[in-house]
This record gives sequence, structure tokens and C-alpha cells, in this order.
Amino acid sequence: HQQTKMEGHGLGGLVVAVVVVGLAVYHHQSIDVVWRRSQSGSGTQGSVPPPLVSYAGGPDVEHVPSLQCSEVGNVPEWFRTGDRGPVVVRDCGRSHGSVRLGHAAWPLLSWTPSHIAHLVPTLSSVHYRPKSSSPPSAPLLSGPAPPHVLEAFSSHFLFFDSSKPMKENIELKWAQPHAQRAMTTAEFLKQARFDDLISDEEGQEDEEAQPKRSDTPSPLPPGKGNEEHMYFSQSLKQDDQLGALMADTQALFHWALGHNASSVNTHGNVAAAPEKHNVPAHQDVHLWMGSENATASWHYDASDNVYLQIAGRKRFWLLPPHHAATDMYLFPTQHPSDRQSQVPWSPHVDALANHSDRFPRFQQAINRVHVATLDPGDVLLLPSPWLHYVEALTPSVSVNVWTLSDAALALGELLQKQPIPLGYTRDWPQDKLALVVQTYITAVLDRVLGGASSRNEFVQELLKQRYQPLGQANAGHLAYPCTQSHGKGLLEALMPAIQRCTASFASVSKAEARLFLVVWAEFLIDFTVGPQHIASFWRHCLCSSCSH
Repeated sequence: HQQTKMEGHGLGGLVVAVVVVGLAVYHHQSIDVVWRRSQSGSGTQGSVPPPLVSYAGGPDVEHVPSLQCSEVGNVPEWFRTGDRGPVVVRDCGRSHGSVRLGHAAWPLLSWTPSHIAHLVPTLSSVHYRPKSSSPPSAPLLSGPAPPHVLEAFSSHFLFFDSSKPMKENIELKWAQPHAQRAMTTAEFLKQARFDDLISDEEGQEDEEAQPKRSDTPSPLPPGKGNEEHMYFSQSLKQDDQLGALMADTQALFHWALGHNASSVNTHGNVAAAPEKHNVPAHQDVHLWMGSENATASWHYDASDNVYLQIAGRKRFWLLPPHHAATDMYLFPTQHPSDRQSQVPWSPHVDALANHSDRFPRFQQAINRVHVATLDPGDVLLLPSPWLHYVEALTPSVSVNVWTLSDAALALGELLQKQPIPLGYTRDWPQDKLALVVQTYITAVLDRVLGGASSRNEFVQELLKQRYQPLGQANAGHLAYPCTQSHGKGLLEALMPAIQRCTASFASVSKAEARLFLVVWAEFLIDFTVGPQHIASFWRHCLCSSCSH
């Protein structure tokens, strides 16, 4: 997110084709001191790091491996090589291949609050939640949540796309789970408590200090907690004001795009800076700023993510893509919180202790998670569609580069060329359109998943995970009957489109295919019968063994 985009969000949730994709001076520059001091880590010497999971019976944790920048090679090729998982890359921006670069190689590593506030004096849309607010997933917890659960989840932000058609479905009773407002950058930095990182040694700076890595976030002093959790996230290429920061991102941008070290001179400058209007549609550069504890709930992105931590510290909790389609209880694709998990989870409270029967597959998936803790200067390479849950351990600033994955580009092309086969026109009768779409989706699902039995199991699990928690698995009645037998002539006429579509899904990993099958199918179903009948179409038209 990218959502208003939530953390690590991928280009607005795959909007391709129709789906397409003053702080000039701030109290004697104290925040600039804070910013630089945060580079040296916030752990207390001799302290014992707290456990990553704060309750008994939580998941086992596997730490994400790390590489030196020179070990990565070409970043786009790295993403495309095999079934690679996330890695944390150290020491980028200081060395690039055989060329030794100074600190200016990645100028954004030297950003300070006054620098950002000078170039961007106001923030158009800051997302915030009062600490006393209910969790975004509160409707999914039966009964009132205990105070400690409410407190833990008040820092969670859930992507909400108001353009999604299910927003108009009153039965869902789903409202945007956080508010937005404009404010000056100086006000944001003050309210987000960036000054909480100031040590007693304020005024003493060590420009050459190397980051000290620690898994111990610094606790807020008693009584100094901010009254609101907040974050700001915006594309640098889509915001005229933020475009002023684009020039500083050029080295990161070109590194993420796989440009050779030969294109970078000894001063760290790249010949062609990424002008904001010249960044391709399938790529984006994003700025993230947020208060301590600001958290993005579990979600996946349709884009490969090159994520640079600039100031403060963040922790990513990660699960492999094969969990996305079957274990994460994702919202329906036409829901405003598409790509996000419905499960109210936190590593700090056992919110599911009394609700394990509601999300049994998630409970199994979360038994083992991967964790990456980012210090300033660290880069996380996060392939799509790895699932991630992100929390700020301190006030935090990050910049990332998104590039739509090959699977997302293939899906976009599929939907753009001819989403409805057989030369669809608007004067088709509703029953003809529904029959064509039903036959088309059924044939593709059978070929990609391995037959009617696998398709039925796939649909049944999808209804349990995406619609049942919302009370929608059995909702809605279609205005016409679906048939489970299709004329041979129609299937033959559809065969070229079926083969092209099947080939597209066969060209990506199994996990991506199962995930994007749902995106593709629900787009066609929504187009055919409307968002309020998507679950019914799955049940009545695409599942011969579902109870009707």
C-alpha cells in the first residue's frame, strides 16, 4: 500500500486496464540531530532484546537472510531468478559493484526533516487513528474486545479504496477504518514524535557513525506517547509537491531498475534522473513517514518491492505467497480493502485466543513466519506477492520503488486486450453474457487447477475465506439460473480465448496463478452480475458440489 496506499502496497492494488493499475527551522534544528542520532540504533547497551512475539504459543520466527549490496547483482534479474524469498541488503548507497561511491551516491540517505519540510511544507493527506479507537478488524471479532486488544490494534491501518464497487454494498457495513487530514510537515513531524529519539547527548553528532543493529526498540518515556497513530504515504510521481524530492531518489531508482554501475559516475550521479512524469506506468517511487507503532495489517502487493529504510526502524513480518489464496482470509477483490487480510492479528496480543474457529487456516499458516528488521540504510527486496505485516519500531521514514511483477503485467494484458471473449458488445442479453462468462471461467479454472474436483474445492475454500467472515458466503440470489452443462459449440468457440488465458496463468508460479485467478474471475463476475452477486455466482455457477 498504494492505497492512499498502505505499507509495502503495490501500485494501487494492480490497477491495469479497467482494473489497471515549516520546518525550515525547528527549535534550533533539534529534529535534524534526532534524525542523525536515529541512524546509530536505539537499543540500550547491555539490555536484553524483548521477544518478537509477546504471548505464549505464538509463531516460530525465522530471520530473513542478508546480503551485501555487491552480492545482489542486477535487481530485476534477482526478482526473476527462481523462487526467491525476501532478503535484506546492507551497505547500498556506499558501494555499487566495483565502483566505490561516497555517501552522496544515494542522497536520500542524508535526508533530514528540515530538508523534507523545506521542499514539502504541507502534507495533503495524513492518515491517523486515535489511540482509543477500535481496531480495523473489530467487526470480525464477535463481542467486545478487551482494552489491551483495542490498544494494540489502535495502531493498525487497513487500506481502503473508496472506488471499489463493494463499498456501495450496504449489507457489508464496512466503513473506512481511519481518518485523513491535511497538515504542515512540521506539525506532522512534531505530532509523530520524531523528537522522542533525542538522547541526553543532543547536540553531539557523529557523521561517520555506522548503524548499530539491534532488535530492541527504544520505549517511549512515560507520558510522552502521542495521542494519535499516524502515517503519510504518497507517490512522488503523482504529487506535484513531492516531485521536488524525486531527484534525490535517482540512484535508488536506477539501482532498482538494474542499471549498471557504469551508468553511475564517481560522484554518485546517474546520467538520467527519473523525472516524475517519465516514470513508467508500471513503476512507482513512494515516500512513507509514520509515528512509532504505526502498523500495516497483513496484505500482499502485485509489485516487486525495493524498500529503503532512511530513518528510524521498521519490522516486516512475512509469509510465502502460497498462503495468500488459501490461508489468509483476504477480502474480496472488489472490496475496498482488497489484498488485505481480514484476520485481526498482532505479535503483541493473542487477539485470536477466543476466535481460533473463525480463521483456522490462518492459525496454521502463522505457526512459522519470516521477520526482517530494517535499520537506516537497509534495503528489503520483497518479491510479489509475499504477504507482509509491517510495524514501525520508532518514528520512521522510508522510500520504496515498486515495479509490477511479471504475473501482474500478464494479468493486466489479459484484461486489457479482450476481457470478455466472442466479440462482446453492450447489447448482449444478460443471460447470454452470464452463460459465456460462466463457461469461460469454468474452463480456465479446470485447466489451471487440474479439473472439476479441484475447481470445486478451490471455490468452496474461497467462499469460506473471503465471504463467510463478512456474512456474504450465502448472500444474494441470481436473477437467472446457472447451468452446469454447456453446449459443445460454445466451448469450441471459446477455446482460443481459453487457451490464451490458460497459457498466461501457466507462465507464472502456482501461488501467483491461484491468487490472480481470483482477481481475474471476480473482475469478470462483477462486470456480469454486479458486486452484490459475486459470491452467489461463485457458488451457483462455478461450483457443482457447493450447496445451493
